[in-house]
Amino acid sequence: MSSARRPPLPPRPPVPPGPRSETTGQAPVFAEKAAELVRRFESDDSDEGRSIRAEAIDLTSFFDRWKLEHPTNEDRVAAIQRLMDLSRRAMEHLSQAPRKPQS
Repeated sequence: MSSARRPPLPPRPPVPPGPRSETTGQAPVFAEKAAELVRRFESDDSDEGRSIRAEAIDLTSFFDRWKLEHPTNEDRVAAIQRLMDLSRRAMEHLSQAPRKPQS
């Protein structure tokens, strides 16, 4: 094996513009998860259920605006963190809810 250094790699060609470059990079999974929480808690009339639903509606609106507006990185991270925290709260609430008898 030669101890000579390899020549540097040539620069990569630029990425052509496409649909991704025209969006804010919003991943649909966040909007879908928030909408799923809204649907899941539509009929939960407990205080916690209403609170989860209200926050999920707020997040759904944020993620819908995200498609048109470029949020700051801080706002993006904060919204994703809120969604993860809300999902955790929802799972805890559902795990504590009394189970309906199966027919």
